[in-house]
Amino acid sequence: MFVHMTSIHVALGEIARLRQIMSESFLPLVYQQPGIIRAYLVEQVDDAEHAQLILVWESQAMHERFRNSKSAEQLFQMLNSRPGWRTQSQSYVARLKPEDITLEVPAPDQNIARSGS
Repeated sequence: MFVHMTSIHVALGEIARLRQIMSESFLPLVYQQPGIIRAYLVEQVDDAEHAQLILVWESQAMHERFRNSKSAEQLFQMLNSRPGWRTQSQSYVARLKPEDITLEVPAPDQNIARSGS
């Protein structure tokens, strides 16, 4: 898996506009792309002008294909061209996935079960 995260800072009072752009333009386009697994827009709890766009892809190649498309380029330019808005992106490779983890549940403590008797 490949994860691309974009930190987005918007001008004061414009987080609702970011949500609108994401829900009406950006995310519908992303979900039409081959290789997309999940997309999230998460807003920072203690700073109303910051959000993260998290895109989870099957591979880096799938992400790059989308990122290099004219549509994606126009959407990112739109975000960066708004006064007071700026973005910064980082990419990650998921090397450890949930299915790679084995959890062992300890046996119940029999002393606890008997204490109620």
